[in-house]
Amino acid sequence: MKYFSIALLLIVSFVVIGCSKGPKKPKELPKLYPLTITLTQEGVPCAEAHINLEPVEKKESFKWSLGGLTDANGVLKIMTNGNWDGCPEGEYIVRVSKEVILERAEAQEGAGEGMPTKIIRTIPKKYGSKSTSDLKITVKAGQNDEKLDIGPAIEENVPVAG
Repeated sequence: MKYFSIALLLIVSFVVIGCSKGPKKPKELPKLYPLTITLTQEGVPCAEAHINLEPVEKKESFKWSLGGLTDANGVLKIMTNGNWDGCPEGEYIVRVSKEVILERAEAQEGAGEGMPTKIIRTIPKKYGSKSTSDLKITVKAGQNDEKLDIGPAIEENVPVAG
């Protein structure tokens, strides 16, 4: 009987934990609309690129993080604050960046991976800044699907602290 009670308690605990839906949506969070962005470079999917959206006209009340990382097909479903699918209506500047670690220093024993010694940027730097990116999208009520092509891939060295 004692083991049955313990097993039952464990099962109930796992069900409660497994059914958790994450953080509760804040009341001030505006209505969110699904937004999928497909990112390519000269028609080739751009995988593992960081995409962030910033409102063209940022209001003090807007405090949401919008973005994510593209998948192997260059596709990203935008999340608000990393927790909720979608994005509020509005016009946004799109910031895109992708840096690839090519070399690492030898790691010290038990320290995991060594520090990067060579990093390249594969997307022009201008797309990584709100002030220089010329990529814009408008999110409207309903499903939003955007396709962005940012031209050829580059290989630009990124300075590494060391």
